[in-house]
Amino acid sequence: MGFRLLVDLYHQQMACWAANEPVLARLRTLPGWVVTALPEYGAERSAMLREGADAIWTWSAGAEELALCAGLRWISTPAAGADYLDVETLLRSG
Repeated sequence: MGFRLLVDLYHQQMACWAANEPVLARLRTLPGWVVTALPEYGAERSAMLREGADAIWTWSAGAEELALCAGLRWISTPAAGADYLDVETLLRSG
C-alpha cells in the first residue's frame, strides 16, 4: 500500500502556510507514498483518521485525534513547537 501520509495543514490567517493543491500534487509524486489531505472538520475527518496512516503533517491535531490514527509512527509539524501534544496519551494509544 505504500507510506501513508495524512496532510492536515490549514491556516486561517495565512493561506501561504496551508498545503494547497500544488503542494499536495508534488507530495503525491513521491514513489511509494499515498498522500491524503484531511478535511478541516467533520465526520469524514474522523473516519479518515481511523483508517490510519504512517505519518501526519499537521499544525495542531490534538492527542485525541492522533490517538484515533491506527499505525501512526511519525508526527510532523511546521509549527514553532509541539508542546501542545499530549505525548503520554499518544504513547498509551500505541
